[in-house]
Amino acid sequence: MDAQTLIAEYLALGRMMRQMLEAARQQDWDKVLELETLHLVKMHQIKVYDSSVVLSDALKAQKMAIMQNILQDEPEIRSLIRPQIDALAQLMHGAQMKTKLDYAYRV
Repeated sequence: MDAQTLIAEYLALGRMMRQMLEAARQQDWDKVLELETLHLVKMHQIKVYDSSVVLSDALKAQKMAIMQNILQDEPEIRSLIRPQIDALAQLMHGAQMKTKLDYAYRV
């Protein structure tokens, strides 16, 4: 992978994070999950090549700007997702308790 391709991958990652933020704002949790999965794959791909690609100062600055944008979106995404994660955890806890009670009382 060359430097321009690496920057293109970072730009794609930034677009993905922006799409994830928009999906979270619209409470489209299926889309958020889909994008999160793609985000993790993209991050792994970037991580593999990032240390072996030499960037010019200009491309390093561009990379840093992209990363700053990504980091700015992340807290809002987390804050929008948090209630959903908490509700899911509560639901799972309730299901565990029901299973334990069913087992205890052989229902």
